[in-house]
Amino acid sequence: MTVVSLRAVTIGAGLRFGEVSALWVIDVDLDHRTIRINKAWKRKR
Repeated sequence: MTVVSLRAVTIGAGLRFGEVSALWVIDVDLDHRTIRINKAWKRKR
């Protein structure tokens, strides 16, 4: 199994900051090598 940095996954998958910051552990499936993006963090301006 290869250990990959969060930065490499973010860039490779084209994820935005809000999507990455809203990830939970249960959203990442290492067995199937998938990440479920179903929410995004939104900052108030």
